[in-house]
Amino acid sequence: MLETLGGPGSKLWTQVKHLLPAKSAGLIDGSLYSPAASSKAKLSKVALKLLSPVAIEQFRSLASPSLLSDDGCLTPADVIQANSHSFAGRIFASSLKQTVPFAFSPSSYIAWCLFFLGLPPTSTLYNHELHEGYDYPVQRCLSKHGVHTVPFLDSGGCHASSGCPSTIGARSKKHTYLSRVVVQAAMEAGLNVRVEPATYDLLLGEFSRADCRRIFPKYASKIYQEKFQAIINALEVISSPACTISAEEKAAYVQVRIDQLPLLKKHELKGLRIDAAIENPVTGETMWTDVSVTHTSAATYADAELKAVGHKINTSNIAATFELPDYLKVQPSISAEARSHKKLQIFKAYHCCTEADPRKETS
Repeated sequence: MLETLGGPGSKLWTQVKHLLPAKSAGLIDGSLYSPAASSKAKLSKVALKLLSPVAIEQFRSLASPSLLSDDGCLTPADVIQANSHSFAGRIFASSLKQTVPFAFSPSSYIAWCLFFLGLPPTSTLYNHELHEGYDYPVQRCLSKHGVHTVPFLDSGGCHASSGCPSTIGARSKKHTYLSRVVVQAAMEAGLNVRVEPATYDLLLGEFSRADCRRIFPKYASKIYQEKFQAIINALEVISSPACTISAEEKAAYVQVRIDQLPLLKKHELKGLRIDAAIENPVTGETMWTDVSVTHTSAATYADAELKAVGHKINTSNIAATFELPDYLKVQPSISAEARSHKKLQIFKAYHCCTEADPRKETS
C-alpha cells in the first residue's frame, strides 16, 4: 500500500498514514483494529478512494500520446478513449431495477464489456487477418463500403460509426435513445414537449413548405452558405426596430433572397427538424433541443482530438505542480463542441425567422 500510494513522501500517503499502524503486523494483531478499539475508521473505504485516482493516472500514463507508434500496439483510438471523460463505468454499479425495466441481452452485455475494456469484438465473421495499425487479428466487414468507411471490426467501434450500411439501424437507435432521455426528463419536469416538429411549424407558417426545404437542405455548398447568410442578414434587417416598411414589403424583401438560393435536386431538399421543442407552460418560453452523437476516435476527428489530449495532459501536469485548478478537466470534447457550435448557428437562423413573433423565444 505504501508503494502504491507513492512512498512515505507522497501527498496520498500523508492522508492515510494516521489510520495505519507503524508496521503491517499491526493490521492483524488487534493493537489498532479490534472490536474494543475506539477508532472505527473504515480503512478500506478511505484507501480505495485514494487508490482510485492513482489507478486512473497509471492507466492514462500507459495511453499517453507520446507512446504512439507505427507497430499498432497503441492506436489513436486507444489514446483518445483512455483520456476521454466518461461515466460508462457506472453501469456496473447502478441499479437496473427502474420503473421501466432495462436489461442487457447476453450478447449485448458481452459486447459492452469488450468495448469498455478495449478488447477485440467477439468472432462473428471468422475471417480474421492481421492488418497494419492493429495489434490483434481483425475481421473484415462483408458489406459494401464507401471511401471513408473503416472496413475492419475494431474494438473502438470506429467501423460502426464510419457509415457502414449494416450499422445504420444501430446508429439511428443510439440517437433515438439519447433523444428519449431528454424528452422524458422534460416531461417529468412538467414541460410540454413536441417531438421532431416540422420546420414549417417551427417557423410559424411564415414560409411555405417548399421554401423551408430549400432554406435548410441536406448539404450546403459554399455558394449556398453565402446566399443563406444573405437571408439571415435580410431577416435581421426587417426585425430591427428601425425597419418601418410594411409586413408585405418585409415578406417580399426576404423572398427575393430565398429565390436567389441555388437550385437543388429533389434528393437534396430536406428541411431541418430538431429532436424536440420544449415549452414551459408557465413562462411560455420555448427551448429547441437537438441531440448530436460524435464518435471522437473516428478518423475524421482523431487528429484534432489527439492534439486536445496532449494539451489537457500538459495543463493537468501544470495544475498539479502549482496546486492550481485544472480548467480543462471538465471541458467537453472539441469535436462535440464543434458540432454544437454548428447546430447553434442553424438555431440562430431559426431565431431570425421567428424573432418577430413575441411568443417565441429560442435557445
